[in-house]
Amino acid sequence: MFCVIVDGYSTGAGLAAEFSKQGFSCIHVHSQPTIPKVYAHTYKSSDYCASYVYEGPINALATKLSAYRPRFVIPGAECGIELADSLAETLGVFSNGTTLSACRRDKHLMSVIIKSEGMNNIPSFCASTLDGALTWASARNGKKLVVKPLNSAGGEGVKICQSLQDVETACLDIFSTKINMLGFKNNKVLLQHYIEGEEYVINTVSYGGQHKLCELWQYTRLQRTSGEQIYDTATIVDYDPLVHKEVVDYAMDVITALGVKYGPAHVEIIKNNKGCFLVELGARLMGANLPFPLLAQCISTPQALMTVTAYADPEKFKQQCKLVYQVKQPLLALFMMSNHAGVVTSIHHLEKIQSCKSFFDMKLAVKLGGMLSTTADYKTSPGMIYLSHPDKSVIFSDMQYIRTLEKNMFTVMEAQKIESESVTSS
Repeated sequence: MFCVIVDGYSTGAGLAAEFSKQGFSCIHVHSQPTIPKVYAHTYKSSDYCASYVYEGPINALATKLSAYRPRFVIPGAECGIELADSLAETLGVFSNGTTLSACRRDKHLMSVIIKSEGMNNIPSFCASTLDGALTWASARNGKKLVVKPLNSAGGEGVKICQSLQDVETACLDIFSTKINMLGFKNNKVLLQHYIEGEEYVINTVSYGGQHKLCELWQYTRLQRTSGEQIYDTATIVDYDPLVHKEVVDYAMDVITALGVKYGPAHVEIIKNNKGCFLVELGARLMGANLPFPLLAQCISTPQALMTVTAYADPEKFKQQCKLVYQVKQPLLALFMMSNHAGVVTSIHHLEKIQSCKSFFDMKLAVKLGGMLSTTADYKTSPGMIYLSHPDKSVIFSDMQYIRTLEKNMFTVMEAQKIESESVTSS
């Protein structure tokens, strides 16, 4: 039996090994000639029996893949969603179809669909020019706004704007970044009212239109003075119907409205006293390069493993839908941060971090001799640290300790010094 994984990166990098356990040989498809830099360290080529690069047209690639008679096609990461939809539809295997495929990627189109369904919706505007963006922003009567790219991820280019000058700077930053972290062109920007509230993540798996709640997370973020909101932590939380029913119900309505009938969905929602508001939906696994064994250890219905079951054994998945979502052990994903930029000359404190009581795993996105950036989004985070322990206070204490170590974890040769040495050596 064969299956196709499009862009098996980030958390989706773990899918191939799990499908192999279920008797599937996995074929990989790269949606672009080059793996987006943010994901390059996560791709595991050895997990696949064959690999293809999509160069168009869709029928040519589908013809090659049809020789394997694949049972299904699944995206591993955000950048592979639309191609996975197209390939599945062309190959005639079950899929979410292509009718709403763009709406599951374009944050403005998502908003349009949600609004048309009569659901709570963040007031927003899609602009293809700076003048258009400023005109809309100036009519908001001084409201705090959020400016973001239409189809990137990981907080890239997202800025909270207090003034028209902030909006102009944010838009110019996006327009000047011709290609975003997922490899797509930034030719438009999305402007939205800033909504305050608690930020939830609802992770689900669907099969035949039946949606299963698998995980409930809460994000914390830190805001830089320049307007970026940096991911701080993601914490798994138990479901309390008095607190979370409204959020989960809203997420299920979003998933249905955006045409997700099969596979995983990752829904980010802000809840306040006016209700729930969609930040965005991803028709794929939650990112953050989450380790599958950790998810299985901490969660009764881990999204990644439920996804594998839904595709590999639909009848078993239908039975597993009866399982109640529960947190078996507290879990926190810590987004690493850097306040420095330059070439990494040494990395410190690894043993101290690994000796923490709640330490489970660490995945660095930088290495010796590589470039470290000042953290402004997920793309520029040095990596992830995963903490889990029966006692939440142990996790919290370890997190604070790691944040202290992190301040001087990386020694770098700053750009100015590199340039000086280059000139001297020449």
